[in-house]
Amino acid sequence: MLAGHLHRGYTGDIRTHHVDIRRGILVAQAGTAVSHRVRNEANGYNVIQPSPQRLGFTLRVWDGRGFHEARFVEYVKSGDDWRPTPGRD
Repeated sequence: MLAGHLHRGYTGDIRTHHVDIRRGILVAQAGTAVSHRVRNEANGYNVIQPSPQRLGFTLRVWDGRGFHEARFVEYVKSGDDWRPTPGRD
């Protein structure tokens, strides 16, 4: 599920907040990409790297001169679950 408007970058399984859901559903929440009105977080965007059993999310943030990688999170599909892999986050 792709989302926005909260102006906070986030990725995770929706069951963190909705525990009664039986299947894992990944959420990629976009931050503010380009604005002078930031909300305690640098301007940024997600790059999504899909493959059949994996989804990778790279958060790229603005440092005043350009966008750079700030965080990478990858999830692996296991049955009805998406599990984060140990990574470079």
